[in-house]
Amino acid sequence: VIAEQPDDARRVLLAEAERIGARPIVAGRDFSATITAVESDQTRFDFAGLGRTLTALCVPLAGRFQGENAALAVAAALVARPDLADDEIRAGLAAVRWPGRMERLPGRPAVLLDGAHNGASAVRLVEALSETMPDQPQPVFVLAMSSGKQMAETVAALNLAPGRVVVTRADSPRAAEPAELAEVIEQVAGFRPPIARELSDALQLARELAGADGLVCVTGSLYLVGEAKRLLQRIAGDEIVPEQAVPHR
Repeated sequence: VIAEQPDDARRVLLAEAERIGARPIVAGRDFSATITAVESDQTRFDFAGLGRTLTALCVPLAGRFQGENAALAVAAALVARPDLADDEIRAGLAAVRWPGRMERLPGRPAVLLDGAHNGASAVRLVEALSETMPDQPQPVFVLAMSSGKQMAETVAALNLAPGRVVVTRADSPRAAEPAELAEVIEQVAGFRPPIARELSDALQLARELAGADGLVCVTGSLYLVGEAKRLLQRIAGDEIVPEQAVPHR
């Protein structure tokens, strides 16, 4: 079951399916998703294809891409289980949780955790922010990345601005040094961001820059997101949703 892809990637996938004798089920050809609403805590969509038409489906994740992902999952489920009942599909979607992806933690300012760690996922993050929080000024990003990742592409996609980003280091042996990331930001965005080597200091500075009614967005690394979530839980205690493992993508 193949999601919508750039033409060159799609050709490779279809050629491989033919090589191994698999029948490809392709988004946009064999099934489709129509996104009907994107909200801060859910995405609604209609599904059509594979002998089914399902309207007003809902996945409790924010972002247009989450509706597309959910439609792909529905298609895969129907290929595996053609007799799957509509109610089972709706119940399965309603039970979905994805810690660390557009995950909003309460507080003033609120903190959004998102594991975008390359240019493509950063584009989706910015898209989801504009759709779910259209009246919200640009968040203050707390940014760290792993060495070797698409730093320039990610920085360009986030459209960083002075006073709206704090660079730090993720707790990972593969983490890029903050000075290296700050240099990339200077080259791509034209300014030198502040550096906080400790995440607690980075979060504190970001909160001050965002103000009580603003938004802090922790992104660039799943290691960073997991560390931030643990730290914020210790600070807020039971006010934060109990810790769960952050899935790698």
